[in-house]
Amino acid sequence: MLNFSCKKMIEVDLPVDKTTAETTYGSINTAVITINGVYANLANSSPMGLGLGKVADEISPIAGRNAADFLYQNNYINNGNWSFSTWNNFYSSYIYTLNSVIEGVTKSNGIGENSKKILIAEAKFTRAFLYFYLVNLYGDVPLVLTTDYKVNSNIARNSVDDVYTQIIADLTEAKGALSTNYLNSDLVSVSSLRVRPNKYAATALLARVFLFKKQWANAELQASELINNTVDFKLEPIADVFIKESRETILAFQPNLIMTSDAANNTVDGQTYIPYLGNTPQTVISQDLQELFAPEDLRFQQWLGEFIDNSTMPNLIYFYPFKYKIGQNFSGSFQEQKEVQVVFRLAEQYLIRAEARAQLGKVTGNLSAQEDLDAIRTRAGLNGSTANTVEQMLTAIYKERQLELFSEWGHRWLDLKRTGSVDGVMSSVTPRKGGTWSSYKALFPIPYAEFVNNQALKGHQNPGFSELPVN
Repeated sequence: MLNFSCKKMIEVDLPVDKTTAETTYGSINTAVITINGVYANLANSSPMGLGLGKVADEISPIAGRNAADFLYQNNYINNGNWSFSTWNNFYSSYIYTLNSVIEGVTKSNGIGENSKKILIAEAKFTRAFLYFYLVNLYGDVPLVLTTDYKVNSNIARNSVDDVYTQIIADLTEAKGALSTNYLNSDLVSVSSLRVRPNKYAATALLARVFLFKKQWANAELQASELINNTVDFKLEPIADVFIKESRETILAFQPNLIMTSDAANNTVDGQTYIPYLGNTPQTVISQDLQELFAPEDLRFQQWLGEFIDNSTMPNLIYFYPFKYKIGQNFSGSFQEQKEVQVVFRLAEQYLIRAEARAQLGKVTGNLSAQEDLDAIRTRAGLNGSTANTVEQMLTAIYKERQLELFSEWGHRWLDLKRTGSVDGVMSSVTPRKGGTWSSYKALFPIPYAEFVNNQALKGHQNPGFSELPVN
């Protein structure tokens, strides 16, 4: 599943003589606690890496060997509450809270104007981030921009284009309002951690959105703002990319360390992928992905962990994602935080700009796709690309994205869809995973409960899926 934490968002105890809005948004402290709850839950879930890695062709389950995994087999509707939990968490918990922040902070008399501007911009950035995933997972989705129950309980699906228009509007506003500094929770002092959205985070998501929208010049422009900012950002050595001090990080999410279990761990990816005390890993990279790596690739050497299964003859060797080095700690004692859950990093921006430049015909030479692609390949210990046509360069970039961004936030699945490759790849991959592929599975089903709760959705399920509950 998309590994959402079952911990509740941080709750603020309310005195009986005040309303929730008055209390929550009456001061900067309680308002920040509220939006921090969204960040903490996202940090605790890293929802896209594992789930969408299994849906695509990069992550495989091995616990129980051939035990059925419906999600892995691209059989979404029979995978319990998977689709429901994704949709429900995004809308009912995160987007609702962010809309509440925007409304409550706007009306607040207890928060200064500069802090208001930052909080609203953070909320709009994060709302855009969530809608980016919703629109790419479900297609047309309701665009919920208020906490008004009467409005939200009868809201139809908006077109993909309309949702993207809102995403770009939110990000443009956020970019204009946010600081270039990474701020602490007081929204004034500068933090050594990059765990609150700032102007650069909005720029990074804008670059990605423009890439998906095929607005190549805009994608190149936004990515260049980050790549050219050598004071704040640089490509780190492979071993240092995911440490908390990494200057490659544009934005990370930090778990709420007040919670005991989170104080004992660093990142959900480390907890999820790294085997505990030599046990068999729960998930590994697929054979397809493993075979793409050259032996000399530093990412193969340093971002994959090796597990040898001595119970088989001959022994089987598995590789699991090992970008994060700190795994489960069941002692319950505090563990120093050395890693944070990276959301955006500079390497993606190089690959975005490389693709945009290739699409604009800037294939080789100065300020070209080749320059950007080779920056990533050189960092990985590989020779420069020999691609010299648009088609060759795009193929090389897509492969590099697969190798560089594996297990991170569902990049591979979204790339397969946006590049028109999903049917060609999955029609071969899904049967090997024990399932069957049909083109309609490129989108996920809207959960059946939504058709009960929202009359405007009736008759508008994604093709291939039912609006009735599955027994």
